[in-house]
Amino acid sequence: MSKKIEKKAKKLIKEFHLVNEYKEFKKIQKAVKQNKFLNELSLKIDELKKRLPFSGKKVQQDIIRKINELKKEYNNHPLIVNYNQLKNMLVEVISPLTNLEL
Repeated sequence: MSKKIEKKAKKLIKEFHLVNEYKEFKKIQKAVKQNKFLNELSLKIDELKKRLPFSGKKVQQDIIRKINELKKEYNNHPLIVNYNQLKNMLVEVISPLTNLEL
């Protein structure tokens, strides 16, 4: 990569980090990582997934149902809803840079 392009890319990244939506995203991302309830839900989901291959069919169905319930609860938590909305918005903002047709 030429020095000129690299310099412009670094400047663009630095400016992107100043965007309010990016700052809010990083704040929510940190809150998600530190949220005890969400961490516990995530651990429960992971534990159930690990048990799944070693269970009989009837137990597997129960485990899958429980996993889906926990995922729904996780994904409907206000922090996760906000996190996903901001993430999707930021992906849209940078998509012209990542979808270059050369």
